[in-house]
Amino acid sequence: SIRRQRQMCIRDRALAEAAQNIVKHAYNSKPSTDTMKVEINYSEDGLLLIELFDKGKAAIPENIKPRNLDDVKAGGLGTFFIGQIMDQVIFKTSKVDWVNHLILKKQF
Repeated sequence: SIRRQRQMCIRDRALAEAAQNIVKHAYNSKPSTDTMKVEINYSEDGLLLIELFDKGKAAIPENIKPRNLDDVKAGGLGTFFIGQIMDQVIFKTSKVDWVNHLILKKQF
């Protein structure tokens, strides 16, 4: 169905942007033997929940924001796209099991 295709497109775009940002910022775009964990759940009431966990450099949630859109250049819009297509974006940091925990929510 078109609804299902839309859900998959949003899921794929948000996941790709988030994972790319984790590799770039938490791991400085360098190879690592660390494991990144991704959990994707759809609830019966239409909630898409994407959770990404990594052990890279700890994120500072208040510093994570899209760049000024008037600053025209290639790249750097992942945070903007995620914020536009998801209803809720939550950054958590911890020293237990995972360093960073990114939660993306979208109600369909």
